Amino acid sequence: MNCTVVRLLSAVPFLVASSAQAWEFRSRFIERVGVTDVLLPNNTIDASDGRTRTIRVQFGVFDDADGPAPAGGFTGWNAGFLTVSGPEDNSNEYRTPGRIAPFNHGGPEQVIPQGLPTSPFTELQFIDARLFDQTPMWNCNPDGSVPPMPLPVARGINTFISIYSFSITPNPGAVNYTVSAQGELHAAASWTLFGTPVPPSLPPGGVWPNDCVPGHVVYTQSGVETRLFQNTLTVIVPSPAPLAILLISTTALCHRRRTVLR
Repeated sequence: MNCTVVRLLSAVPFLVASSAQAWEFRSRFIERVGVTDVLLPNNTIDASDGRTRTIRVQFGVFDDADGPAPAGGFTGWNAGFLTVSGPEDNSNEYRTPGRIAPFNHGGPEQVIPQGLPTSPFTELQFIDARLFDQTPMWNCNPDGSVPPMPLPVARGINTFISIYSFSITPNPGAVNYTVSAQGELHAAASWTLFGTPVPPSLPPGGVWPNDCVPGHVVYTQSGVETRLFQNTLTVIVPSPAPLAILLISTTALCHRRRTVLR
């Protein structure tokens, strides 16, 4: 899957700090096994068994020695690319399914189905996995009373969260290759009210739950910070040459043993 693309983003390290901010974005790749995230040291996976593996791209905003991460948390990855190196027949990569909720709003990538594509990708372009406004549910309490206004959720503060999912499958005879992720990362200083909140209500004579009229509250991002990133997953596969040597050596050894037994 050879795809040679030259971009300014490719020269940007995966962890970008700014003199104007005391915190940092971080990114990594993990393997998803069932419902468990398996860490991949140095963003490297041993795929020498040739099995299909599910990979997730994770991001977060983290404190550093000079100050805390933004209170609004991580809010998205856009203008994104996933690029696979190596010969076209070296491996098969699929979106599985791609963007992960709640980072799967409508956007430029919406024209591409979120299920498996009809063929492996060599490059996915214009990935847009961002949060926009938050509209949490605001319903009546079971007794019909009005609960406090729901608060927005800040995600990815000093922790990694999964944003995007894809699979890797080295083909027989494959050589080591990489999957490179790049684009723009976003974080928010806070989430602020947008418009006038409307609490839930029960009309006169109304009975919970059928007659409850849900409330309405909207939060929007404030103080958004955007930085570029690039990070690379390395896929290790068996080397064809050593494998061929091993097969030849094994065949010769078996022949020698048969000769001795005669």
